[in-house]
Parts: sequence; structure tokens; C-alpha cells
Amino acid sequence: MEDFITKTTYTESDILDLINTQAEESVHLDFKASGALEKTDEKRTELAKDVSAFANSDGGIIIYGISENNHVASSLSFVDGNIYTKEWIERIINNGIQKRIHGIEIFPIRFDGDINKTVYVIRIPRSSDSPHMCVKKHIYYRRFNFESVPMEEYEVRDSFNRVAAPDLGISSIAFKRIKDDAKIVTYELSASVVNKGHQVCEAYKMNFYINNLFLIHNLSYSPLEVKHSFIPIDNYRAKISSPSVEPIYSKEELSIGHINILVKKEYCELFEKNLVIDMILFYGNRTEELAYSYYEDKFIETREEIDNAIAEKAVKESDLGHEPIKS
Repeated sequence: MEDFITKTTYTESDILDLINTQAEESVHLDFKASGALEKTDEKRTELAKDVSAFANSDGGIIIYGISENNHVASSLSFVDGNIYTKEWIERIINNGIQKRIHGIEIFPIRFDGDINKTVYVIRIPRSSDSPHMCVKKHIYYRRFNFESVPMEEYEVRDSFNRVAAPDLGISSIAFKRIKDDAKIVTYELSASVVNKGHQVCEAYKMNFYINNLFLIHNLSYSPLEVKHSFIPIDNYRAKISSPSVEPIYSKEELSIGHINILVKKEYCELFEKNLVIDMILFYGNRTEELAYSYYEDKFIETREEIDNAIAEKAVKESDLGHEPIKS
């Protein structure tokens, strides 16, 4: 489900996959049948309430055009795009919520190219300007399981504090071969950190965790003056800490890491096929976790899924003979 939520475009097959796989609603995903877009005050208010709840929480997606049964996607329920246009939805959202939420994306999907058979995918970001109020209700909402529920007073206060705190995230990862010698292949690892909030962040740190450590011949850092630290957790995992070298300002994106990983050529295929890069970003009293499976070229978001992927990609040292790391 994470793959669907992080997509940049959507197609008919993406929507059908949700139904065929019986995707479940969650704190990040909500299905709505076509009737949810009726032009009544009640339905307009419900739209504004649900969108504001996602923005006040961790962001997510609302799909108008899928019926659900017990919170599971069950069938298509097409929206008439002639009556309920993208512009109409945008107007309801903008007029029904205060403050305005920036960064909302609406994707109209026309099945068979027919505007009468439309599905709308609305992607709402986690807002650093929260809380956002549903105007008609004069209530702040948040997501809880499958629902939009009123926020408690302390939650509203905490949400206001988002504006006063940095809001960092891991936006991308780069892992590539940079040198290919007769016996050794050198890879470079780095990640991009973005400040989605309004306040400068002076100090932050990224921990990279590399699996199947015994396949690695050596490690180095570029530039050398950056004070990385390397700690073998055991013979199968290593922690490489990469500290910040400059403040990161609001809406700025900076690269961190630049770790050179050297692998003997005979181990490269095995190393790449089983590589899981586990990342934890620390700033203030907050953390963000994300992992990347190189061979599958996909991100892994939850801690349970990350740990499962690392376990599945564990190479048996006894199959190869031990090649100790030289750091």
C-alpha cells in the first residue's frame, strides 16, 4: 500500500489493483463511493472534514469512486466528471477549510476515456501549517484508524507547535557504482534530507545501517573532513552515522552521507541483490525511519517491514568464507 500512496501518477490499473487485492482503508487511505460527492451542504462539509483530518495528521489519500465493504475496497462507483469537476472539488476544499492547505493534488482518472466514468484520487500532504479547521463545523479533525475524529484540546495545541518546529524528512536516496577496478567495485551512498517546516534546523544526524557487512571490503567517507562514525553492530550489520555540517532552512534540501563502500568483485552480485539500506534521521526529539531495497528498487516504510526485509536478505557467511571489513 505504501507504493500506491507514494506514486506520482495513477492509472486505471492502479485503481483496479486496489479492488482486486482487497486493499484496506487505513490512517493514510480512505475509499468513498460516488454518492459522497453529492452537492449538498452535508456532503460538502464531509469532504472538507476528511481532507482537513488527513492534513492535520500524517497526510494520505482519499479516493472518490471506490465503494468499500467493512473498510475493504469492493467495487468501482464512478463519479460523473461533468457534474463533479476537479475545479469544483478544489473550490469545496479551499472554501471549507481554514487555513488553506498547500500541496493538495487531485488526479482525475477517466475509465475508457469516458468523463462519466471518473475516479478522483486526492492526495493530501502532512501539513506543517496545521491545524486546519473545518469551517462549517468549527472543529479541528484528525485521522484515527478509518475515521476522521475531532481533535482533543491538547492535540490542537500540539498541532499549532508544528509551525514552530523543523519538520525534516528523507526525500531520496542515491546508491551507485562510481569506480570499477579489476578486483574492487566502489559504490557511493548518500541521501537527501528536506526541511518541510518553517523553522531552520541547526543540528540533525542520519544513521545508515548496512546489512551483510562481511561482504564489504572497506569503507571511506567523502569529504574526509566530515566526522562520520562507523560501528559494527555484529558481523552482519554496521551503523554509519553521518552528522549535519550546516543548518537546513525551510523548504531547503541537502545531501548527507557520501559514504564509499568497497566490495570485492566476486561478491558484488550477491551484495547488490541482498542490500537493504536502513536509514534513521534524528532531529530535535523526533525521528524518521525509511529503508531502501536496492535490488527491488523500492522504499520500505514500517519498522516491521524493514526488519522482515533485512531478515529475508541475510546471506549466510558460511557459504562464502569470511572476508573481514577493514575500516
